[in-house]
Amino acid sequence: MPKGIYLRTTQGFQKGNIPWLKGKKQSEEVRLKMSLLLKERYKSPEARKKATAHFIGNKYNLGRKHTEEYKKKMSETLKAVFAITKGGGWKGGEYKNQGGYILVFRPDHPYSSKRNYIMKHRLIMEEYLSRYLTKQEVVHHINGIKDDNRIENLLLFENSKRHRGYHNKLRALAI
Repeated sequence: MPKGIYLRTTQGFQKGNIPWLKGKKQSEEVRLKMSLLLKERYKSPEARKKATAHFIGNKYNLGRKHTEEYKKKMSETLKAVFAITKGGGWKGGEYKNQGGYILVFRPDHPYSSKRNYIMKHRLIMEEYLSRYLTKQEVVHHINGIKDDNRIENLLLFENSKRHRGYHNKLRALAI
């Protein structure tokens, strides 16, 4: 491939190729245009969600020491991206995952995920039992609605084998 020609893929530039803008100084006018384009790009909730994942999950900056000036620039960039949303992306520490379960931010919980979230139905069952659930224990939603976390709708199984057996019995009864 000739030097200076870069192929764009659906996920950005191909590995090993340097983007054409990298390291170049831009005029104030060009920077203003780029800033306006970025603000326009992040208007939709999906785009903001993707940008959040990029900024928060960027592994390339982990462990690096940043100057105060660079930290200030990063902060201003994030503020510009999320200025469109009221109150930023924080929703009180709760969100619904793709599976339909509600997750709650609990950094102090012993079984929280890498991102410090735990499923709400497990928290409710733990509160009801006044103890932590083990990793093997499974909380089942009786009516099948995954975000219906009333204690009357939750059933605790000691492991996934017992939970599967329960489902198998239900299927056998339905036939």
